[in-house]
Amino acid sequence: SIDDLAGIHTAVAGDGSVYASTTYSQAFQFAGKAVTDPEGLLSSCVVKYDAQGNEQWAVSLVGKCKIYAMTADTDGTLYVAGSSSDEKIVVTGVDGKTTEILNPTKEDWGEIVVAGQAAFLLKISVAGAVENSLKIEAVGPETGYYGEAYVRPRQIVVDNDKIIVSCFYQGAVSSLGWEGRYVTMLDFDTFETSYCGDITGAGLFSVDKAFAGLTSIANVQATTDADLLDDGLQCGPDAFDFVVYGGVPHVAFLGWGNETLTTAAG
Repeated sequence: SIDDLAGIHTAVAGDGSVYASTTYSQAFQFAGKAVTDPEGLLSSCVVKYDAQGNEQWAVSLVGKCKIYAMTADTDGTLYVAGSSSDEKIVVTGVDGKTTEILNPTKEDWGEIVVAGQAAFLLKISVAGAVENSLKIEAVGPETGYYGEAYVRPRQIVVDNDKIIVSCFYQGAVSSLGWEGRYVTMLDFDTFETSYCGDITGAGLFSVDKAFAGLTSIANVQATTDADLLDDGLQCGPDAFDFVVYGGVPHVAFLGWGNETLTTAAG
């Protein structure tokens, strides 16, 4: 169904090859091979065309997930950023090798449920092999009702030996030192918390091309009083963008309430 299509992005390599991503819900043929059947799940895939428009290969990401950004290096290596909402995503390269991306889970009312939507980065070679992967988790508070914890990439840039990614997030992202900013509401009959949610933050982080050295570059959060649901739930960055000039990231953001930008230098 056309209504199922999402995560549609393109990237162009130096030789004119074109990469494209999308979601899909049933098996299909590409470059003479069957793309893994997602068994009805709204999974994602990345395909490659050469400069003349001929089909080259497809890489599947089976499980509920969405690709939010991707870019190609000068040598054609592809970097893909997305977010998973399933317990497990299975990424299959052209060589048949698989990579699993696991989401954090917890027990809720006697059942194991997904506790947060992890972000992922993938490095895919010119030939369609998955060379590396990285997962970045967000987790909400253990007690009380909680809406959703996630990390959702927005933009990815290759700058020399660095991969720089912007994202929105909710919950605590411990690997980057980002704390969740929570809003609560009391039930005045019981004086117990009846709602616990999170105000969205935005951030910028980097890794090297081997996906090592994960580092926070900048983090934007609202500092408006968020003790009451009515006062604080709307506060936060609504827009966040960046460019890299001369090796230095420059960020711009727009939000409601008082916003605080924290850099790696504190």
